[in-house]
Amino acid sequence: MSKGDRIAASQQNALTVRQIVAASEGRLWEMLAEDLLTKTKEFTVEFSQAEFTRLTAERRVNTVTITTKVYPILRFQIVYHVGVGVDGEISEIYSALAEERLRKLNMIRLTVDPQMEPCYTDGERYLHPVMVSEELMEQVARFYENAARRPHPLS
Repeated sequence: MSKGDRIAASQQNALTVRQIVAASEGRLWEMLAEDLLTKTKEFTVEFSQAEFTRLTAERRVNTVTITTKVYPILRFQIVYHVGVGVDGEISEIYSALAEERLRKLNMIRLTVDPQMEPCYTDGERYLHPVMVSEELMEQVARFYENAARRPHPLS
């Protein structure tokens, strides 16, 4: 195969990948968003601190926002970027006297796996939307673990 043929094949492969991603990215986002809503409800039922802080998830067109209503305050917004993937931002405030901690999550990109099945990637692994949801919910669990390790001021 000549160099020109390899370049043409590579360009055709890239075009095919873009077409597969474009045709399926909405379905991938739907699966991810719905799983985040479900997992947030399950987390709240299973973990009393999440119930106490009134952990909830709200969905808009291209976002899912997971928040608490009382301290410690969590605001975790997952954003779907059409044609690119998902990223997020986490805001944590552990008490009225604590400063806000703000973290940005890395982009989890849309791609196809070696079998040309649409999926997400973190740059190292191919991820099904449920796997992405599980990893994002680990951020929520980590928030509650951090809150539990902090000293509680006496009233």
